[in-house]
Amino acid sequence: MQILINELSLHEQFNSIDDFALSLIDIIKMYQVIILNNQFEISKISNLWSFKPTTQKSLHDILKIKANDKITKFKSVLASFTQKEPFWDIDPKHLNTDEYICKCTSKKSGYSIAESCERDKLVLSFSSTNFIDNEISVCKNNNNNYSIRNFYSKDNFLDYLINNDTNYLILFCQQRFENHKVDFVTTNGNYKIEEFFNSLTSDEKASVITDVKKMILDYLDNENPLPENISKHLRDNIFELRGSLKDKIFRLLYFYGSDNTIIFTHGFIKKTQKTPSGEIDKAIRFREMHMNT
Repeated sequence: MQILINELSLHEQFNSIDDFALSLIDIIKMYQVIILNNQFEISKISNLWSFKPTTQKSLHDILKIKANDKITKFKSVLASFTQKEPFWDIDPKHLNTDEYICKCTSKKSGYSIAESCERDKLVLSFSSTNFIDNEISVCKNNNNNYSIRNFYSKDNFLDYLINNDTNYLILFCQQRFENHKVDFVTTNGNYKIEEFFNSLTSDEKASVITDVKKMILDYLDNENPLPENISKHLRDNIFELRGSLKDKIFRLLYFYGSDNTIIFTHGFIKKTQKTPSGEIDKAIRFREMHMNT
């Protein structure tokens, strides 16, 4: 799937190069997540380099700056954004004779949002108050209406991924959370939790993901104590995330690593009143394996 860089999101909105450099932090985090997944390819208009983040400097000008440390560390990503193929306008899918009306611009064709209508309907925007909505509406020839998904932050992109495909659980959890990072025990390159997760239906997977987000975003990141109906200490510093599916109860066992990292060992459907000792013992073994790798 192709994500097109929205060149219109560079419209001289930054007061200085330093302000632009600061805004690049989240763009780069999003870019790094995107390139982790071979399903996505980033494309752009071939003259993206000419668009201006500030009134004085285009992207090309900024790439030539040598004395700004903030820009220097981002140059490789900026160069990839602006100079490397693919360029969608080499083989455009939309016609200049068609009109693509969008409230974000007076242009009728020849811009990335218009092109995205004929591709995967995905665009990536730089930080801009003009492009803060998840969806951009476009009307083609006063007849066909398109909804273009707009990515403007790493979290925004990750939420799209997980909402469209619950199989992104590992990537989502490893990249989505900042204050309490999430990781998973692996053996021979395989995540232990995947056996449990792959046994669930799509709706059940979505429910598990919702419970993980709730535990971290609503409680831990807000420094609120976890209620026992959500998480409980079992023994030997092994905890369980407690959740319910439509007609069953599940548990995800975890422990805490360094820097507030939550490390999930495995999951299972609970069929007894108490969490089986064997599952706790398994989590302890997995923790030892994880600590020794």
